[in-house]
Amino acid sequence: MMAFNLFLIVLEFLLISEAQHLYWKTAPLFSHTYNFCLPPFSSREPRTLSITKAWEDTLPFFTLSFNVTEITSAESYFEIRTFDPEGLVFYGDTKDGENSFILAMRNGHLEVQINNDFSKVTKSGGPKINDGKWHKVNVTNVNNNIFVQCDDKDAFSVEDSGQPMMMDYRGLMRIAFGGLYINESLLVTPLRINLDACIRNWNWLNKDTPTLLNWVENQINVNKRCYSRIRTGSYFHTMGLAVFIAEAFNGKAASVDENWTFTLAMAVNPVKDNAVLLAITTADHLPLLTLILQSREKGFLLTFGNDTKIQTPFPDTLCHGSKLSLVISETNITFQQEDQATLQPIKKADYKALKEAWLDKGALFFLGGMPGLQSAFPHQLLSYFHGCIWDIMVQGQSIDLDRAYYKHDSISSHSCPALHLLDEDPEVKNEQTGLE
Repeated sequence: MMAFNLFLIVLEFLLISEAQHLYWKTAPLFSHTYNFCLPPFSSREPRTLSITKAWEDTLPFFTLSFNVTEITSAESYFEIRTFDPEGLVFYGDTKDGENSFILAMRNGHLEVQINNDFSKVTKSGGPKINDGKWHKVNVTNVNNNIFVQCDDKDAFSVEDSGQPMMMDYRGLMRIAFGGLYINESLLVTPLRINLDACIRNWNWLNKDTPTLLNWVENQINVNKRCYSRIRTGSYFHTMGLAVFIAEAFNGKAASVDENWTFTLAMAVNPVKDNAVLLAITTADHLPLLTLILQSREKGFLLTFGNDTKIQTPFPDTLCHGSKLSLVISETNITFQQEDQATLQPIKKADYKALKEAWLDKGALFFLGGMPGLQSAFPHQLLSYFHGCIWDIMVQGQSIDLDRAYYKHDSISSHSCPALHLLDEDPEVKNEQTGLE
């Protein structure tokens, strides 16, 4: 039953109308509400490519194909920018995947995986580059040895990597982005594929690749261009949500802890109000807790159970980023914004319902919205959240949106566009005086 309910959640967001889908690709989608914080300062940069894959896709979103007999260079280079510690940068192969090469990131370092009849190897090294700055990466094959450079300095090499991709082969070589042409089970080392990253200034095998640039410059693919300036966080584009299954946050001792407490902390920088920031529901989508941003009241509304409501004004720091926290014990609920805390008693029945659903009955934790917005809030015109969220902690555990059960494609897991003029990228910001 629970699996069916989760399937319905996914189906609800995959069945977005084609009109909405095309509109999101060409312009920011604004709801009926107005901007009460500054809209993103950062714009989409031409000649850049976001290599983030679509949530439901396993195959690459774009592939370059080269006739092996016409390849005269075994070097590729590009610049990459990311805050994400793990994921696929690009996939390459010949012989329809029998001879494959993967460049990825793991723990912030570059990694190479080679899989062919002669060699199966994984090697990583070099400096950490998931710092939000641009880094130049070179990958070269010389006499069957792979050399990886980062910022024009040797990072690592893979010696005797097996039969070169082009040896005694007259077919096509593929370089692909956003997915694999082989099953993930065939990877030499398991890898989380999705990478929230951007590349630019590329050169693939010293070949002219106008098809890639033309594809990026096509207006219908504008969402695959990258923001000119980014900051850490997860960016919600008022088009959808992310959902986690509660049991992912439960430790071994949680179910036997009589003094069980729910805790949550995050920092938030919204662009719009009148939106659902987060919610906890039963497996059947009945709300147990909701936190929304209200336009008329200019504040948060936290609803827990049937009778507990906390209304607090927005903090002055909200448009520059504000820390929020929530603690629910058997007797009280505490909602805190920066240094302003509100404590309120709760009913034991509501606490029991939350505890049982969270520990044993498949509760769902939503970020950026919730299913059935209009039915849950019939007297409020609410939208999905629009803005940046970071430092998300649930039950003391840091949340990675790439680990979500479902995440809408409009959400960036590890980066937000600069929301203010002074919210520059790290390379610019570090040069400014008086900015931390």
